[in-house]
Amino acid sequence: MALGRAVTPDNWTSISDSIRQRSKISFLKECPRFTGLAQPIAMQDDTGKSAAPSLAEIERLLSPALFVLPDRPAVVLPITQAYAEELFEGSSQPLLLAKREALLHSVRGYIGGPNTFSIIREGAIAVFYESSTGGGRSAATAIARINRRYLMDKASASQYAATKGVLDTRVIQGMGVGPQVCVSEFEDLMLFRKPVSLAALRGIGCADGANFVTARAISTDHLLAIVKAGEPNDSL
Repeated sequence: MALGRAVTPDNWTSISDSIRQRSKISFLKECPRFTGLAQPIAMQDDTGKSAAPSLAEIERLLSPALFVLPDRPAVVLPITQAYAEELFEGSSQPLLLAKREALLHSVRGYIGGPNTFSIIREGAIAVFYESSTGGGRSAATAIARINRRYLMDKASASQYAATKGVLDTRVIQGMGVGPQVCVSEFEDLMLFRKPVSLAALRGIGCADGANFVTARAISTDHLLAIVKAGEPNDSL
């Protein structure tokens, strides 16, 4: 069953009811706090039989689905308008002649400087922020789940970008000091119905004077506020 929504403490009960109507299975308890992708989520069917699959299993079974639970790590990842369009059709200005193979993959890659390795955590929820560069909207436009992240040499990253990423070799070579970059693979991308502007992000309290020029960790409260304002759904 494809859920196609972000699950939060606010909609936990209503989504549980919706799942029960469609599959005769529902969540047993109130929305839990995040402890890890292996944490069990108690469920029960209409016959009273219970089970506790892991959070990772539930997100996979209900994919696309993102469980925005309290204490789940989150990070804002900056992206330009042009690369947003090529990586996930997330820009307001479609570049119809610039499609990349990345759009054909459910798992795609975000490539950043090596310093982002310590900021981005596996299992985190990523918020993509479209910068003003090239006429971008200066707004958060999408969320996704970080499946894994790792360091890769720049030459290999250029080859990787040809399939699961979108950055040009020139851009990759200019990232940071040293021979490596950080590759973050993400899945279950959901675009915001209402992009969250930089002014709104400042109001939420998760933007500083740097305006998201690099990856920035944010709190769960900030993430929940962004999700509530942006209203993400699976639209790809």
